[in-house]
Amino acid sequence: MKLTCKKDYLKEAFSTAEKMLGKTLSLPILSNFLLSTDNGRLKISATDLEIGLNYWINSKIEKEGAIAVPGKLISSLINNLPDKPISFNSEKNKLIVSCDKYKTTLQGFDPAEYPIIPKVKSEKTITFDATELKEAISQVINAASLSDGRVELNGIFLAMDKNTARVVATDSFRLAEKKLKPKNVTGLTETSFIIPLKTANELMRMLDVGPTIEMHHTKQQALFRTENAELFSRLVEGNFPNYEQIIPRAYITNTQILRDDLFNALRVAGIFSSRINDVRFDIDPSMKEIFLTSTDQDKGENNVGLEARTEGKKMTVVFNHRYLLDGLSNIKTEKVILELSGETSAALLRPDGDGSYLYLVMPIKNY
Repeated sequence: MKLTCKKDYLKEAFSTAEKMLGKTLSLPILSNFLLSTDNGRLKISATDLEIGLNYWINSKIEKEGAIAVPGKLISSLINNLPDKPISFNSEKNKLIVSCDKYKTTLQGFDPAEYPIIPKVKSEKTITFDATELKEAISQVINAASLSDGRVELNGIFLAMDKNTARVVATDSFRLAEKKLKPKNVTGLTETSFIIPLKTANELMRMLDVGPTIEMHHTKQQALFRTENAELFSRLVEGNFPNYEQIIPRAYITNTQILRDDLFNALRVAGIFSSRINDVRFDIDPSMKEIFLTSTDQDKGENNVGLEARTEGKKMTVVFNHRYLLDGLSNIKTEKVILELSGETSAALLRPDGDGSYLYLVMPIKNY
């Protein structure tokens, strides 16, 4: 293999692929990148067998070939070379890297030893605007569970129903849902699957690569493809909860608040909340304010009144302030709507005027 390409292309590709490297001692080959020529481009492959990436970059190919090389080593080398074109020349199981006055020889491995990243064979395709899908994942991912207790909650649920996609995550204490329209759907009307959290995080990075992304899946695997990259992943086994049945269909109390006022008030309240992060909301429709109170026996007490427009019944309810801050961080509208269905029932936090996003949070106790 002999080729030349731009440093910036290599740097971006290696930075993305490095996240996919395996760390198992039983298969040391997984700590390597597979470099190969493919239809006039350099293909960089990396996998830990659960997730895998193929990334193509434009190159000037003089000789076809392939070699496996240590991923972190070559990534570190490329990062520190001058901003000049970089040449690769493989001889047997060695890779010579040349740039300006630098020449480095890396010990590589037989490319035949590298595991094949599976192809997902499915004629069912969903195409999304890359920016919109990235935003949707980012708006729900912090609601996913990090516990090993329920594997079906350790990921992002993606469901297609007619012409709408729903991206959902929950840890059973809070839930986030974002709806978006795909650009194109082929071969299906309804489908659903759960993407592992690691895949979701890497997918968000990959969504910066191209304007659109194609999604293919079977029962066990999914493939996400952009113009210059494709990401393979195993899917999470199990059934995602029927979350729609827990979303309140009516509210007892509804209050409209400036988003930034509530966000800042919760940050201050959090300083004085107890170890369970509790903040009490006192809401009275006859008042033009709602009141937040947080108390810690050792630190003291914090009270704040926020201008609000409230309808419904008087209510006192207590939330985990961290959960509310997570929800608010994904809302960009000037105002937010907090809908309460009871002092111990699920509450909804919504952007004012935007029905595509909702954030459900459970109270932690009542006074």
